[in-house]
Amino acid sequence: MRNFQNPGKPSIPFTPATGPRLGLLSADLADSLLPLICAAIKQRLDANDFCSAQWLYTTAPLQHSLTQQGFLARHDVQFLWQNSGYKQFDDFLQQLNARKRKQIRQERKQTNGFSIKTLDGNELSAAHWQAIIRCYQATYLKRSGHQGYISPQSFIALAETMADSIVVFAAFTGAAEQDIIAAALCFKSADTLYGRYWGTLIDAEHLHFELCYYQGIEYCIRHGLRYYDAGAQGEHKLKRGFEPVMRYGSYRFADTPLSGAITAYFQQETEHLKAYSAAAMQALPYKKI
Repeated sequence: MRNFQNPGKPSIPFTPATGPRLGLLSADLADSLLPLICAAIKQRLDANDFCSAQWLYTTAPLQHSLTQQGFLARHDVQFLWQNSGYKQFDDFLQQLNARKRKQIRQERKQTNGFSIKTLDGNELSAAHWQAIIRCYQATYLKRSGHQGYISPQSFIALAETMADSIVVFAAFTGAAEQDIIAAALCFKSADTLYGRYWGTLIDAEHLHFELCYYQGIEYCIRHGLRYYDAGAQGEHKLKRGFEPVMRYGSYRFADTPLSGAITAYFQQETEHLKAYSAAAMQALPYKKI
């Protein structure tokens, strides 16, 4: 929920990945509890305790249920790489048109001067983590003027509690393994790799593409993962074989003179995104069958 009475209050961190949004011991409770939850949210909105309530990156069925409870549906388009049973990276490349195959090979060749390694969470030392944090902070400082939204303590907590789910693609210089100069921090589930935090200490052409996209694709192929979700935004993913997929969210706002305009905008936006997704599918670099 968005609370403008206390704008300095920290919000719950989230990642732009679809998943369950109701923490229930039994999924059977959802149908009976959701109307009660929504009624309580509406009561708070009517009392002006909050200006809006947002359910972000829900499943399609949950969005449908929330729409029945009076929430506005909103959509987004992300880009998802899907594993078609490839045995090696070149199998994937062979599915692309010749121009894109050549482009990707040239981009990967530009990073040959770096030592690039894949590190599972249990392999990461304290020195590795400090280097990863430095890369993350340096990138945010250059891009946004601050050191990022994730604190060093949060990274350490991830290391302590989620090591089995962490994968890092890192570029090294020098003999010491802690000499990481760029890193992409990812998380894995049973069938999906999630690329989330990127950082670098240097400007190196195509290193971002190598660590954030191509290494992840190779990892999925090597470990038999079905999907690579490399995060929000980025039409440049489309050129590298990531297909457009629809994402779902639901919103409810306190009643204001703008309510009608907001509803109309969401409806227009959804139609635009459907057309955009169809056009993006046509622009994929896969060979036409």
